[in-house]
Amino acid sequence: MNEPRERTPREVEDEVIRQKSHGYDVIKFHEIVENGRYVTTTGLSRPAYDAMNSAGHRIGIPLIGHAPDNLGLQAVLDDHQNLAHSGILVALYFVPKPVVARFLLPSLFSLGVLLLAMLEMVAVTSIFHFLKRPSPFRSQWKIAISLAALSLIFVLLWPTWGLLSSSVSFLVLLSIISLLILFLTLSAGVNAWRGWCEAYIPLWAKLSATVFAAASLTFALCLTIWLPVAWRSSQPNLTILARKFHDARTWVEPTLDIYKNIDSMNDGRSAELLADPVNRYVPPNIEAGWTGLATYRPPLQERVMGFLFRRTLSLSQQLTGHLQHAGVPLMLGTDTFGFPFCIAGKSAHDEMDIMQGSGLTPFQVLQSATVNPARFFGQENEFGTIAVGKRADLLLVEDNP
Repeated sequence: MNEPRERTPREVEDEVIRQKSHGYDVIKFHEIVENGRYVTTTGLSRPAYDAMNSAGHRIGIPLIGHAPDNLGLQAVLDDHQNLAHSGILVALYFVPKPVVARFLLPSLFSLGVLLLAMLEMVAVTSIFHFLKRPSPFRSQWKIAISLAALSLIFVLLWPTWGLLSSSVSFLVLLSIISLLILFLTLSAGVNAWRGWCEAYIPLWAKLSATVFAAASLTFALCLTIWLPVAWRSSQPNLTILARKFHDARTWVEPTLDIYKNIDSMNDGRSAELLADPVNRYVPPNIEAGWTGLATYRPPLQERVMGFLFRRTLSLSQQLTGHLQHAGVPLMLGTDTFGFPFCIAGKSAHDEMDIMQGSGLTPFQVLQSATVNPARFFGQENEFGTIAVGKRADLLLVEDNP
């Protein structure tokens, strides 16, 4: 359920009621796909999103799905929407799409202007030094070099190298660099203002210093947005985030296996996944769609994004452990056949291994695949545990699984 199929609060409410009346067990909030491509663009409006969740709660049909990137995390918490895929929080919260859309270009533009202005100052100062004449930029060129160097270091550390890092020491280092940038930005602004008070400094030099100060200030202001975003993936904040999900009574289906497969494909190991003997159980039409991935070489933009967000699986595992510790109910899910190389049966075992690697005990992992789904659907009396009168969905084996 999503736009463009449903747009208004009335339309989404009617669709929830219709699916409930047709006997569906759950509502899936998901982007609409037609002919293999996504046709959802803006996503549901807040009133329509609220109406969808409200209708589901009112008539008693569970709702789970993707996150409303356009509305943000608070909308999910306010409406108690259950989430499929813990990694979906990357675009929703850890590096939110609206923030990227609004501040990425101003950040890059101001950094580019800052670097060009710095190069001009250095070049002019070098020429004046060669001519044995005092530079109109006095000591400003030193501040410019320091400021440009620190700005580049910040960009190289985050997002280029440290995006989604949970290391507090790394984030403290980023914070110190940001403070130094802010201090030097103030110095550049003061020097530019003083330059306008000096009659002997030529107009072009005053303008250059002012442009540099303005670009530095713009970049520093952008850092006041990016630095708090960087801290969102820190361990202390993961604890706070997990508590928010607990307080919102939200269920999470991590589906960590898909992020493991993404890592494998980004590392060029699609052929290895395709050669797994378990693929003989995959329907031929689905396996045929996967075959091309063995020789698929992603375009540069896709490879760059894969590198930048390479910590998605690690962060999702850490968050899953925090969610479990906070008492957030988790359910085992695999996206079987909905994502490449997620194979029925095997992907469930892979998911259990990854969940255990996320800090869950074997018993908690088994709960996520049995009793927790029964609670989610409100059918504890029918399945989920072994008891008289419940469905005997049993597989008897000789050894301890």
